[in-house]
Amino acid sequence: MEDRRKILEEWKKIKENWEKIKVDEEIKPIHFKVRKPFELIIGNEYYVSYGNNEASCCTLSEIDTVKNTITIETPPRSISKNTYINDDGVIFCPTIYENTLFPDEIGRTPEEAVINQVTS
Repeated sequence: MEDRRKILEEWKKIKENWEKIKVDEEIKPIHFKVRKPFELIIGNEYYVSYGNNEASCCTLSEIDTVKNTITIETPPRSISKNTYINDDGVIFCPTIYENTLFPDEIGRTPEEAVINQVTS
């Protein structure tokens, strides 16, 4: 039971980084034709917005220059039976959500993510 409590406490800390961030309603998405690309680095954290002026943190895991797409990763929204704690006390969750987007559909800040809202 103590292990379960420890897992839940650790999961709460991890999840705080992945919660949706509400962005000022005055910030509006722009048309994809006027978006300005910026340098993307695999492994860095960015933000993604799917609407409602909300952004979530994500990690860039892949850049496909042939298809002009990127792959981002986000963790599951809740702890589940597929979440484990290893011998070192580190949370391990084998289920990571992956989404394939266009490179201009993420942002370096929550505000930029809303401006570059996902359209695909």
